[in-house]
Amino acid sequence: MDHLEKAIKDSIKYLNSKEAKLSLERDVYWPKWDSPWWHILLLNELGLIHQVPKNIMYQLIENIQRSFLHFFPVTEEEMPKKTDPYHQSLCFCMAGSLYQMLFNYGIPVDSEIPWLREWFTKYQLPDGGFNCNEDAYIKDHPKSSMTSTLPVLEALLLAQETKVIDDELKALFLGADYVVKHKLFRKLSSQDVMNPNFTEIRFPRFYEYDYLRGFKFLYDFRQKFGYR
Repeated sequence: MDHLEKAIKDSIKYLNSKEAKLSLERDVYWPKWDSPWWHILLLNELGLIHQVPKNIMYQLIENIQRSFLHFFPVTEEEMPKKTDPYHQSLCFCMAGSLYQMLFNYGIPVDSEIPWLREWFTKYQLPDGGFNCNEDAYIKDHPKSSMTSTLPVLEALLLAQETKVIDDELKALFLGADYVVKHKLFRKLSSQDVMNPNFTEIRFPRFYEYDYLRGFKFLYDFRQKFGYR
């Protein structure tokens, strides 16, 4: 426990530093696992998001608004010229996590990043999920990724606390059905485990999926909507 408390204090100290501000200015996301983004995401996972300095949260918003595409490019032709897909394009894991971090901090996400919430219905695949691999969107029979799907469903559930939107409710029920049909971690075709890692409890989770994450979403979904 002492190691955990020290790690938390170190993260908060870092987010209050000039180095964190400079890192965010250079790139919101990279270097992976070490930039302010990951420290903020971890503190959100621990229920300690309010320990993040307010100026860092708003710098995060400003840089995303300025540097990132406001849509998910499915084909190469949709990508604007001189745009770096690795540094200027949100994936669904990032989009869902961003909404959750800002919402839990108390920031009015829908007014600060008005285009973000639209993603959660616009890019939902027919099976009810999402996929960060853009190739899935041009296939005749696209398949979702459980890892890409859960952050979005969690964000959608939170979004209903500010304003209930019929299209989002449909998306939520379709997404919950996707998780249930896959029995949290199984393939539809063979009932084999999708990924052995899904059966292990993970911490820190960041974007990763485990069956407890799927179960928690279904529990929260049931608490809000009951059986339908």
